[in-house]
Amino acid sequence: MPTILVITDKGCEQACVLEIARWMKKETTIAEQIVTVDCSLEEGALLAFHLQTARRVLLQLTAPYTDSPGEPDPAVLGLIDGTFKAEGHSTGITQELVEQVGGWVHKQGKSVDLVNPQFIVYAIKTDKTYVGLDLVGKALEKREWRIMLSRRSLRATIAAAALLYADVQGDDVLVDPSGDDGTLAIEAALLLSKTSPLQFSTGLAYEKLTVPKTVPVREIEKISVFCENLRDVKAVRMNSKLAGVEKLLHSTKVPLDWLHTKVADVDKIVTYPVSSGKALPLKIVEKRNETLFEQAAEVLKKKGTITCICVKPEEFACAQKYKFKLLHTHPVWMGKSKLEIMTWEHDV
Repeated sequence: MPTILVITDKGCEQACVLEIARWMKKETTIAEQIVTVDCSLEEGALLAFHLQTARRVLLQLTAPYTDSPGEPDPAVLGLIDGTFKAEGHSTGITQELVEQVGGWVHKQGKSVDLVNPQFIVYAIKTDKTYVGLDLVGKALEKREWRIMLSRRSLRATIAAAALLYADVQGDDVLVDPSGDDGTLAIEAALLLSKTSPLQFSTGLAYEKLTVPKTVPVREIEKISVFCENLRDVKAVRMNSKLAGVEKLLHSTKVPLDWLHTKVADVDKIVTYPVSSGKALPLKIVEKRNETLFEQAAEVLKKKGTITCICVKPEEFACAQKYKFKLLHTHPVWMGKSKLEIMTWEHDV
């Protein structure tokens, strides 16, 4: 059975496992930034089409190695029916891979195309070097719908991981009171409705190999996303329309301290609050977080939860004051920046 390698952001591996479990019952293995699952090629294509925590989805070409690769899987090599190029997450790996894979594929009579290849062989080096045939042919974290962004825009794969760590479900009353560009709410709508972030993409590599099963869109509770300025409301509406989920969101301008006037009996709040810095003093941020937890205490159901993606976890000490108990925290890395995904339960 083929082996699928899912590349994630560091710290999002367990979220990826949780996401895979929403699609199929398969055993998974975790390494740093890698989730491995043995499944059919069709199931691998399904994961490539839908996984929101994945940065790449690869069909394993050779066993993971420390020093030098073993022999490539001839069945996978045989799938490269056209031009190809090698890519990696660092220049050193890419050059090494080009030389090695070039020899493998040359024996198959294939040629390199560095501009518009039909297939990409990708490598990543963490504890070991992992090499595979990219089932999509591009970086999955770069969502095509993300047109209007902000200075603090969240990477879509990190947003998806936060939602999975928060255990959001389709029947949840879900709210994001700090909408920004809508990334969290849009990723939630895609995840819960089982709508692919690639639904409008064409020319994907797996289409040359196999076609995933059509997955019917699931009905969900409308997600509320609130913004404190009209620019952000416009961004949410524009991005969600491009993502094809605008009908699954309710977006409007609402000050944070008015949250209780707009929603009630909320199951989960998932949000990305602002953090202090040169342009925003600590006292203002601490006051905003006090307001956030005060409002959360008022609108959440008994045992409801609030999940925050935190740049500076120490700025959320006020949670205990409003009777919130910390359930779990997950460190994740957005590039070189460390974040904490923290979930509290309203302990009343």
